[in-house]
Amino acid sequence: FPSHDTLRGVDWERLIGGNWFNRVGILAIILAVGLFLRYAFENQWLGPRGRVLVGAGVGFALLLFSIQVRRRDFQLYANGLAGGGICILYLSVYAASDRYQLLGQATGMGLMALVTTMAVLLAVRYDALTIAVLGLIGGFLTPVLLKSEVDRQSTFFGYLILLNLGIAGIAWFKRWRYRDWE
Repeated sequence: FPSHDTLRGVDWERLIGGNWFNRVGILAIILAVGLFLRYAFENQWLGPRGRVLVGAGVGFALLLFSIQVRRRDFQLYANGLAGGGICILYLSVYAASDRYQLLGQATGMGLMALVTTMAVLLAVRYDALTIAVLGLIGGFLTPVLLKSEVDRQSTFFGYLILLNLGIAGIAWFKRWRYRDWE
């Protein structure tokens, strides 16, 4: 158990208000977008293309809003908004590629790799370890989400080599440690 002195040094307002509520709020936004799109589908308001475009639009809107929030010096909230936008973009590309077959596998993989690259660049630019981890999780999930019956080992391993080189570059450049975790 932590000692009484350790608990006294914790900034509880920042921990609960800044971190926990922020993450719960972003999770609520992601779920709300998903439920709205499901409701729109069930009531035939939007076709598959419309659903994907709405999802991508919400993802980009959250990213742009996170940039505005960051300019006002609310870094934790900006990181949460950016993380939510990245998640929604991953889900939109997954839906367009795998669920609705609006995109080919190669195009879907390229777009997911682009989302991963964008997440990592945002993380490096804003010194946000949480965004980097989210982007890398999405990067490693990309081949799993966009699986195919066709055996493409060279493409798969080439993608993993690039992803691991990116991780090594970030680790060398930023030198993040566990204590940097927000």
